[in-house]
Amino acid sequence: MTVMEVLRAVTADSSTSSSSGNLFGSQPQFGNGPGATGIQTLINYTGAIALGVSLLSFLVSCALMGFGHFTNHYGSSDSGKKGLLASTTAAFLVGMAAALNHFFFHLGEAA
Repeated sequence: MTVMEVLRAVTADSSTSSSSGNLFGSQPQFGNGPGATGIQTLINYTGAIALGVSLLSFLVSCALMGFGHFTNHYGSSDSGKKGLLASTTAAFLVGMAAALNHFFFHLGEAA
């Protein structure tokens, strides 16, 4: 399975799960507005690109950390570790964006 197939599967799963009511309910209802399908496509595409860039950053950081380890260049190793942390955090936030938006949007309704 290639990276693009995985990204397509992830974006297809997120677009079908958002209509189930668990993540992103129908409160804003922007399905009837002009260009709504284009906006949703743009959001899905941007998420897929962000995950792809995060994966590329992860691989480059792994290579940098390995290079620093085997050449005893601790600066490269530390930069690789920082890159691993940053790329993993970015991928996590892209994946959690819909759930975080849903949580903060409905935060004031419980009171």
